[in-house]
Amino acid sequence: MRTKKSLSIVVLFILSGLMLSCLCVTEALCVDWALFSTFKNGDLLYYDRDSIDNNSTNGVKVWTKLEYSNRGLEEHIKSIIEEGSSKGEIIKRGYDRLHYTIIVWKMRCNVDKSCLLGFTDYDKDEKIVMSHNTAIESCDSITPRAPEIHLIFEMLCNKQTAVK
Repeated sequence: MRTKKSLSIVVLFILSGLMLSCLCVTEALCVDWALFSTFKNGDLLYYDRDSIDNNSTNGVKVWTKLEYSNRGLEEHIKSIIEEGSSKGEIIKRGYDRLHYTIIVWKMRCNVDKSCLLGFTDYDKDEKIVMSHNTAIESCDSITPRAPEIHLIFEMLCNKQTAVK
């Protein structure tokens, strides 16, 4: 009798675990990436429609995804080398297999700034190459030199104004 009861409890735990893992997987797959811009080098910039948070203090938060083209990856690796890393370090860290970067931004509409809150680089196997969350917001003025960020800023800040 005790064995049946123990077995029933184990089955209940297994089913509960499966249900919870299904919810977690579903949550992870619920990202609504919308293509926002294509760079001259072929890189693609997406934003997650479901991540837009207008209730963020002093701005609008959004997640973006930069998917690297072959040419874009070559340019990115070249810039890492120019910053002082060797080709061996790049391979060791996995940047030769970089596929995309997820970036969390806060657009500070009232002062025309974009603030980098964190980013995660992923390789072609969906493994994390590097992840960094900023302790202090790293903000830059919105300028025409970064037209894609400027366009996202305009879209989000106009959207926020329309909501008010």
